[in-house]
Amino acid sequence: MIKVKFSGTKAFSKLAKTTASLKLGEEFAKEMAGKKLKAEMKRTIDKEMVNWPALSPVTVSRKGNDKILVETSEMRDSIDFKDHGKYITIGVHEDAPNNRSLIALIHEHGAPDANIPARPFMQPTWDREKRETIKVFDRSLKKFL
Repeated sequence: MIKVKFSGTKAFSKLAKTTASLKLGEEFAKEMAGKKLKAEMKRTIDKEMVNWPALSPVTVSRKGNDKILVETSEMRDSIDFKDHGKYITIGVHEDAPNNRSLIALIHEHGAPDANIPARPFMQPTWDREKRETIKVFDRSLKKFL
């Protein structure tokens, strides 16, 4: 009788190393994508607000200016990204100071009952940057393999 034993020790070791490398690549990709999308959302507010509906005369009178979305920059500066393990979120999170997440939500979707039109900055940024974000993930995973 001949006994042949196959051992997967080397294969499992190599698989574990590959898995660890992919995990590092994923973490790197989430960090790079989060930083890029955060910066792009801020850029959308800073540069692309010309397409948004103008403020009402009542609002301009109350504020003393016609600047849309940027009064103190507090909401803009509250844009951040968070890593949730399997995914990241980018925008104004619930823990932002002074109800900034609610204000961001109102600007993003509008509030018809209050006659506030939508002035989105999150979705247009994602629509514009989606392909590049996927490329960031692809390049990062390849880099770490």
